[in-house]
Amino acid sequence: MATGSDVTAARLAAAELQAVKLRYATVWDNTSDGLRLTDAEGVIIDANAAYCALTGSTRDDLIGKVYPAAYQDSHGAEWTLDDYRRAFAKGNFAEAAEYELTFMSGRSATVKATATFVDIVDRPRLLLTAFYDLSEQRNLDRALQLSESTKDVSRHLAGRGYWDYSGADGLM
Repeated sequence: MATGSDVTAARLAAAELQAVKLRYATVWDNTSDGLRLTDAEGVIIDANAAYCALTGSTRDDLIGKVYPAAYQDSHGAEWTLDDYRRAFAKGNFAEAAEYELTFMSGRSATVKATATFVDIVDRPRLLLTAFYDLSEQRNLDRALQLSESTKDVSRHLAGRGYWDYSGADGLM
């Protein structure tokens, strides 16, 4: 009977492992944040579809390459692969930082990157970096600032007796 309970335990463990893999895949595949896993050498182990879309690259372009392969400039050349490797060895990554990045595809983006180590028993340590594209928000912020500046100029001109066309009645 010990064999029967061993088989049952193994089946339960396999089913639990399958459920964990499914949850992981669901999050990895469906998040809007770009996710990238890198090893101690900076080699990209995995990247989700959102990261590929952000960078304008395919998984095949990225997996197995050192992470700077995605960028035209490695964070403005201020962050080198050697810097990455030293930070990885020390476990010293900023929890969150903003970057202006230009990818090999030519696309530029403002991103917020958050990094955390992933430690799995009997596996090498990995770094999970999540990228949130702030570009649209930054564009909206600039448009709002421009709108506010235009209002200030209009108010200033109106106070001096000038009129600004701004609607159906022609007056502001």
